[in-house]
Amino acid sequence: MNPENNLKKRKHMYNMLYRAKKRAKAKDIPCDVDLEYLCSIAPDICPVFGTALLWDTKSKTKQGSPQHASPSLDRIDPEKGYVRGNVAIISNKANMIKSNAKLRELYAVADWLHDRLKEIEKYGSLRPPSIFDPANTYIQRPTNPRIDTSASARKRGGY
Repeated sequence: MNPENNLKKRKHMYNMLYRAKKRAKAKDIPCDVDLEYLCSIAPDICPVFGTALLWDTKSKTKQGSPQHASPSLDRIDPEKGYVRGNVAIISNKANMIKSNAKLRELYAVADWLHDRLKEIEKYGSLRPPSIFDPANTYIQRPTNPRIDTSASARKRGGY
């Protein structure tokens, strides 16, 4: 890595550490990491998605919010705080997905999504249960209903 990129990375980590210390103080959680520790664990690739991390000043959008590929300091177990062995630098996108969720909550979301995608694959779309069906079973609807527009149907009131 060239010295200019190394300086950008170090400056980014300094700001990351400053914000982490402020959050730790506000949430009353421990924070024992320092700049040298963060430098020692900082990857160039997001360990979650395998995408390159943007360490430079272009890691923010025009509105000032971090891009998905911006590095983000993650507390692996949010309750333990910013302590050595409990932090990782991952992409902002991965950290937003993880947020403060517990592992079982992440699995619940993934299981739900997996089931819905399987349902879409099987039926072509999600079909909500009928409001008239107390058992919440799916009602089979014809895929191509035909409307009789003949004169005799109009006389019967069918159209």
